[in-house]
Amino acid sequence: MTLGGEGGFNNLSTAGGEVISFELDGALITFATTAAGGTSDIDFAQYLETRINAGLALAGIDGSYQVVRTASSVSIIKDAALDDPIEITGFTDSLDNNAQFAVRTGTGTGSNPPENDLLDADPLMSYRNSSTSSLYDDEGVILWERLDKDGVGTGDQAC
Repeated sequence: MTLGGEGGFNNLSTAGGEVISFELDGALITFATTAAGGTSDIDFAQYLETRINAGLALAGIDGSYQVVRTASSVSIIKDAALDDPIEITGFTDSLDNNAQFAVRTGTGTGSNPPENDLLDADPLMSYRNSSTSSLYDDEGVILWERLDKDGVGTGDQAC
């Protein structure tokens, strides 16, 4: 499962002081924005990668995951021996800015698109505060494709 991407972090406070939180397979992940931390998608992705790794380690499940950041995208890869899907639940923000993260999955044998392609902290959009994806085979191919701010492929790809 991949979060963010170019134009994939929206409605985050650039002044700082906002806490984004969610659970990743039961591990609490918190993402606090800071003005000094930078406001570009790459800045947010760097910090999110750090916070996901910290949350997984605190929950004692970091050995079952690999978190990889490529530019402004943060990919979460789960151990192939685990059959249950990657699940993000309870996506919220503390300042009611209705933060949003784009969600994608890789392509390849047995992969499925995420349940939601957008995590949205808007309380009126509670059906978008979670996302689930899974991989059914041992095989998998990760295809990186640059997306525009609307999530549409630009044609730039790498395997």
